[in-house]
Amino acid sequence: MKTRLLAAVLAVFALLGLAGFVANQVVGFDNSAGAICVYDKASTPSCAAMGMIDSVNHWYIAKTGVDNNTQLAAIAVSSTWSGFAVERKGFATVGDGGRATYIYATSACSMNAGAGDGGSQVAATAGGCWLASFGGGPVDHRAFCGSAKSDYTACINAALATEPDVLLSPGQWHVTDKVTCPSGKKFHGNGKYTSILQVGNAGGNDFNMVATGVVHLGTPSVQPGCDFDAIGITFVQPDTTVRANLIPYPPAIEVIDQPETTIGVGDGVRIAAAWQCIDLTGNSGRSVLGRIECGAFAKGLEIDGSLGFVHVVSFAESPYGMTVNQIAVYGDGTNIGIEQGRCDGCNYGLVSLFETSFNATANNVRSAGTNIANLQLDANEANLNWTAGLGQIVNLYSSKGNTSVHNALAVSGGNLSISQVRFASSSTVPDILVSGGTLNLQGGIHADFANGTPAVSVTGGLLKLANMVYQVNSNVARTAPIVKQATPGILDLSNSIVLTAMGTGSGNFVDIGNDVPGNRLSGLNGRGWGYNLPFVTSNGFYDIETSFALSNSSCAPTFATPGDFSAGTVTASGEYFRKGNTVQFNLSCTFHPTFTTAAGAFSMPTGLPTPLDANTAVSLGAFSNVSYLAGNLITAEIQSTNAAVVPRLLASNAALRNLGTSNVRSGSAPVFRVSGSYRVK
Repeated sequence: MKTRLLAAVLAVFALLGLAGFVANQVVGFDNSAGAICVYDKASTPSCAAMGMIDSVNHWYIAKTGVDNNTQLAAIAVSSTWSGFAVERKGFATVGDGGRATYIYATSACSMNAGAGDGGSQVAATAGGCWLASFGGGPVDHRAFCGSAKSDYTACINAALATEPDVLLSPGQWHVTDKVTCPSGKKFHGNGKYTSILQVGNAGGNDFNMVATGVVHLGTPSVQPGCDFDAIGITFVQPDTTVRANLIPYPPAIEVIDQPETTIGVGDGVRIAAAWQCIDLTGNSGRSVLGRIECGAFAKGLEIDGSLGFVHVVSFAESPYGMTVNQIAVYGDGTNIGIEQGRCDGCNYGLVSLFETSFNATANNVRSAGTNIANLQLDANEANLNWTAGLGQIVNLYSSKGNTSVHNALAVSGGNLSISQVRFASSSTVPDILVSGGTLNLQGGIHADFANGTPAVSVTGGLLKLANMVYQVNSNVARTAPIVKQATPGILDLSNSIVLTAMGTGSGNFVDIGNDVPGNRLSGLNGRGWGYNLPFVTSNGFYDIETSFALSNSSCAPTFATPGDFSAGTVTASGEYFRKGNTVQFNLSCTFHPTFTTAAGAFSMPTGLPTPLDANTAVSLGAFSNVSYLAGNLITAEIQSTNAAVVPRLLASNAALRNLGTSNVRSGSAPVFRVSGSYRVK
């Protein structure tokens, strides 16, 4: 019987990892003293009330471990315990997440002047130190504090200081100061919606407001940085509609001047009701951001100073974790989703911004280039402001209502290229505004329902649009063109069409406010919508392939010395067709002249579509009520000084001369039909 019992005891110890005990010793738990004792069968028990004891040989079958840190520290250890293992079932209470196995060492704990940290090292009251053996996997942060604390800052930092991979368990864990994850370590949770760091509480803000961030990733000058993933960070904010009443907490994640850091590469990271989500300033090159959900009142992501590539797989800015009142502050037009300064190669996959802006600042001029695969700008306050640097966007989407006062896309400097756009807007300002730099947009659909505002405006720099489809209201009177150019901007618009042909509406497709070198219109189909072009001597190239009706104002007959000449009732009809810098026109003009003192050469009209660059011959068609010598021919030329057609009489035996008052007589009703073709430059 004794042999079988001894074998059973040793088997239990072997299962528990208590291999350091000799055959005649067992571990006993003194329920009255709250201590663990070594019980030797050949000696008097060192602890009272040992429980199940063999009364003959004093053998004791031990409990399988201790309940908490207090019991672990109180074990009556001796030098013979070196290497012995004991299981702790909880930090403060059984099942509080602090379960771990500890190995006894006779030397004092190396941390905190021998006091240990309560997690990786637990100081033994009798001397020596219990060293945690976590098994090589992720270490639950509760091993350092359990789950009944009001502030988990110290215990999370203690875990991160000693363990290479720390797990933030499911739940909300309140912190009051910066949590630091050193370089080369991992700080992961069970999911961004379940493992939450909570900043602030219902009683008010208790966070250290001078901290550089809630979570600091990396150790200066040590690469790679920390790997942070599957964790949420939520901030407690007042339920208010007033921005000044919100708490301007430090950034949720701070990675200042720390290259090779990874954030949210896996399950992702969710940040709710922050003031700023991520501070990635300084040299943060070669960092990777995976799936980031950011709800910030002031700024989502800031990048400035990176000397290497930064990769962002997915960044969504939205009012995560905010109340209805707080959302009103979030969308007040001052919120920045992404602010990018210097970044020597920033690559974004999907960027989705709700009511916030993407700002490429002046510091971006030092960047090697920015690439965005998909940029989504949702709602009135969402916009892209490009100030400097090189950028390329594959797909850009924007939607705006009729109360928006922000351009969806504003370029004031740098060079930005976009492959495809999809805009839907009835904004009070142009969706696209170029005031400097260069915007090269190569295609897409632009639905514009703001009849009093241009969809596109260039006032400076260069705007190059190609392969665009514009959709507008077909039966309204537009008071602003669809595309507008003004000094000193340059417009190059080609191969584009207004999808909705003009019905009962009116207005212009393109308005050229000032003719400048570089302006170019070609391959356009306005579908009935007009063109307002600078019909003066042309510096630009306007190949619009469109005809325009001529009216009475296009016919202005007169004499070189008008005197008392009156044209009377004037009627005119006709059209002109412009292709590039060539104008073709046909005009029929009837008037009822009266005069007594008029003299000199007769000319008409002075209202041709555009002046020409030199005298150009035109043709006079059939006419009536004009007197001239039989056998004479009538020809004409346009005088560039006043855009007048000057008819000339050519007799077979006489020199070319102008028609005069003897040909066009007072009281008659002459009809001139004129057609011509000429260049304007």
